[in-house]
Amino acid sequence: MFHVSYFVLIVPTMNICTLGYHDPEGTRYWVIKQGLQEAGHKVIECRARAAGFLPKCRELIRQYWPMRKNIDVILVPFPGHYIVPLAWLLRLFSKKPIVFDAFISLHDTLVHDRELVHPWHPKAWLLKFIDWLSCALATVVLVDTPQHRDFFRERYSIAPKKLLVIPVGSRTDVFKPLPSPSPTCPERSRRGPDPGFTVLFCGSFIPLHGIDTILQAAFLLQKEDMSIRLLLIGKGQLYPAMQKLAQSLQLKNTEFLGTKLPVEVAHYLNNADVALGIFGSSDKAQRVIPHKVYDALACGVAVITGDTPAARSLLTHEKHAWLIPPNAEAIAQAIMTMKRNPELRECVAKNGHALFNASCTPERLIAPLIKWLQEGVSE
Repeated sequence: MFHVSYFVLIVPTMNICTLGYHDPEGTRYWVIKQGLQEAGHKVIECRARAAGFLPKCRELIRQYWPMRKNIDVILVPFPGHYIVPLAWLLRLFSKKPIVFDAFISLHDTLVHDRELVHPWHPKAWLLKFIDWLSCALATVVLVDTPQHRDFFRERYSIAPKKLLVIPVGSRTDVFKPLPSPSPTCPERSRRGPDPGFTVLFCGSFIPLHGIDTILQAAFLLQKEDMSIRLLLIGKGQLYPAMQKLAQSLQLKNTEFLGTKLPVEVAHYLNNADVALGIFGSSDKAQRVIPHKVYDALACGVAVITGDTPAARSLLTHEKHAWLIPPNAEAIAQAIMTMKRNPELRECVAKNGHALFNASCTPERLIAPLIKWLQEGVSE
């Protein structure tokens, strides 16, 4: 079983410049930045806000150039595949190392997972080339799971020592459990006065998530127990299609809540009985653990998610989470199991939260990169 290693290291303070057009509040970037800062490094932001690729490049050059002599490492956050060549040019004479957070393959995501680009379209070949070039130009490449590490190594012939596994994690400043019930208020519970059973999904409505399968599970549950309600947070590629599917199934136990701020998502999580992960059937679905799973673990909420190699690398079935085949019958059955066995549900939630605290906080997740900064940055 894969667990994130945690190294207690004393490393020289470095000035690490982020170069890209990333979301500074996004989970992936926040975890990496937080981990670096907790290790004592200084993170300097170069972030483009302009529209268009060339204006972005000009803006990044203007920001980076005056401080270039004080920078020790260039970090290209996700999404930064197109920015790595610029980072390579900017450090051409200084030989500063480039840390590239690839996170995902553009080709695999857009061609095979989301099916937005035909495999034989010229853009598909371009995406594969960009994947390869960005990894080839970087000094070290970050991915999120051991399975993604193997994928990049095999697909793009990247040396194993060049790939570091940095799991997604969660924004620990936002996602945390509710305080324990006060002794003077014993009637207080996680969920408050609502007598129903709430199942929460939060995501960007992409094929990877298998939302159609979740809705089919809601249809099965509606026939058996109307006290169970499904809440879906988020929007994305499949949002209109999933609304139509819910209407065609005449779901009365399902509510689409739209996009919510992270603090609002944390509120819904802390008032949910169960959180759902992903149930897609693509190859990529086998290789990822999305931040929605980490968010639920951070809040101490029981997780039901697809039984994949990636999930198994971190989670143990029936201990840290409920791992099931990605089909509607299995989802419905797992939800009923959680509802009928509150002690089991609480045990899974507590074990998952304990695992998060032991292995998934920013300082622990970022440990391989901190170790590389100490040992490999000068190689």
